[in-house]
Amino acid sequence: MLSEDEYANLLEVSVSELMRMNEKNNAEWSRFARWDFEQKTGLLVFSNPTSGLPDAQLSLQIQIIGSLSTRSSTWMWAWHNPTLREALTRDAEAVHEFGVMHGIAELTTPLWKADEADGWTMTALAVHLCGAIGAYRAPADNTFIYLALYETV
Repeated sequence: MLSEDEYANLLEVSVSELMRMNEKNNAEWSRFARWDFEQKTGLLVFSNPTSGLPDAQLSLQIQIIGSLSTRSSTWMWAWHNPTLREALTRDAEAVHEFGVMHGIAELTTPLWKADEADGWTMTALAVHLCGAIGAYRAPADNTFIYLALYETV
């Protein structure tokens, strides 16, 4: 079991790591005009569709960590969302298992009051625990979808 202080430290370290990763990644990703992700392919694709150049696209494998409703101010873990493919929620499930093992309520509660900082913090923890290379927050209607990212194989 982790103490409250140990858990708080783990979150702090995870957020710091993700901030460094995404600072580096955003420098590369910002050169793209468009992003798309699809559950069927499990890819996040950054692109410049009108350029026609070979380096006009970057594809990354995704894991869906969770979503934040801006309407209800709630976080929902991907492991609890029945509309998601199980193959894309493995990282979220690993965080859930970590929460069960250490008795951490916010990692085992499917839906809870949250804000954008909470979404980033939970995603940072998933990135840290699962070894992702970064994260992305995709807007969709009244929701933000938080993704952990991996190099494509």
